[in-house]
Amino acid sequence: MKTQNSIRFTKLAIGTFAGSLIVGAIATATLIPTDNPLQGEAHAAWISTSQTVTEQVMEADAVVRVQVLDQAQPRHLWHPTPAGAKRGTFAFTDTEVEILEVYSGKVDVGERIQVMQTGGDLVTVTGETSRMELAEDPLYTLGSEMVLFLVDISDDPVHGQKRPLFRTINPAGRYDIFGGLVSKRAWGSQSRASQSDLGTLEAEIQQAVRSRSQFESF
Repeated sequence: MKTQNSIRFTKLAIGTFAGSLIVGAIATATLIPTDNPLQGEAHAAWISTSQTVTEQVMEADAVVRVQVLDQAQPRHLWHPTPAGAKRGTFAFTDTEVEILEVYSGKVDVGERIQVMQTGGDLVTVTGETSRMELAEDPLYTLGSEMVLFLVDISDDPVHGQKRPLFRTINPAGRYDIFGGLVSKRAWGSQSRASQSDLGTLEAEIQQAVRSRSQFESF
């Protein structure tokens, strides 16, 4: 019974996605069962559909290589559900990262910034903890390195009031680094998982940044 209740609670939480709360994602999600009955994954329909490095650079306020330092306790937001259903909740997690390299944007090497993700631990109706993550954008791992294409949401009325805050443009704006290789997860109907070396990705970013600078100079 506890497992069934936790799954029902998880489905309710996912089913109540709200565009005003999940910055960058549209109100759609689907639960993916996992081996752990108190853990679930969701897919979201993102506002940005950028896939290529050039598209990502054109949308991003900053493109950086970072290392994950710390993760805050998840922030829980309550909101009404459709059709008069009970109120639901969702978790949002802010992660502190240190900037190791700046490819574009008004940030500095050595600066520490907060990057928001949808997901985190929720307390179920039975009092147990249920962890939810987006399948295409799982919560960052402490100590890991990534290249991120970021949007500045510091003025967001829900998440970023009176404090600096960023998010990725979409799951394609996250490249996980393993040694000298970078990998990007598949998401959406037109996306495929890919892997390349870091140097190749950096060369693509630098070319896209130059193209954007030329475009903006006209």
